[in-house]
Amino acid sequence: MLPSGLGSVALCDIAIYDSDYARGLVGMLPLRNQKTAPTEREKLQASYVNGLAIGVGVVAGVGPLVNAAVTGTLGFAIPMISLAGFGISYYLHRTATKFLKVTEDDR
Repeated sequence: MLPSGLGSVALCDIAIYDSDYARGLVGMLPLRNQKTAPTEREKLQASYVNGLAIGVGVVAGVGPLVNAAVTGTLGFAIPMISLAGFGISYYLHRTATKFLKVTEDDR
């Protein structure tokens, strides 16, 4: 019989040596599941790139147009800067989509 303070330690030792039980524990823990970890990592990367794309679209795409509307000066460069900002934003969104398509193709 084990002392009362050592019950959990002995249970952990049993789980380490019993391979069937250890495999069952790994399947119950979502962070240790090796099949979904790369998928979640790629989803996080895609989310980050999408966040960057939204930021670039707002700052570089909409920002110059709002500035031109407030100040009343719309030159040739302002729409070109805005188009470039929207283009970079679109490119970043497409890159994030490719992250997710690679994830779906790997399954």
